[in-house]
Amino acid sequence: MRKRQGWWTISAVGLVVLSLAGSAWAQAATRHSGTVVAVDRAAGTITIEVMGPWRVKEGQTVTTRVTVKPDESTAWTRARRAAGAGPSGWYGEVIEVPQDVWALKPGEYATVELQRAGDRQVTTRVTVSELDTR
Repeated sequence: MRKRQGWWTISAVGLVVLSLAGSAWAQAATRHSGTVVAVDRAAGTITIEVMGPWRVKEGQTVTTRVTVKPDESTAWTRARRAAGAGPSGWYGEVIEVPQDVWALKPGEYATVELQRAGDRQVTTRVTVSELDTR
């Protein structure tokens, strides 16, 4: 009888831990980084071409296109090198500055962050990276 009670206790604790872990996984942000291939302001969408997961087909790297639909709550930023010393004192450190909404162009490199909201993904942040030309 005592073994059975121990088994039920362990099972109940295990189920609670799994349910908490499941909700934490569901809340985790998803990030996709790649080259912007399309910006459709009329439809409100951005399409980027990403490399992952790494696959090769007939000698060519296979890319995947990801289309997201930012909304009014989406944060827009641009990552660039500081002209001199940045906020932490390092010369040329990467800083994030606000970006005008929809001021990205095909060919730029961007990272989009998505958060699950119920049964859909919400675009929470779009960060455009400026290439270092030094």
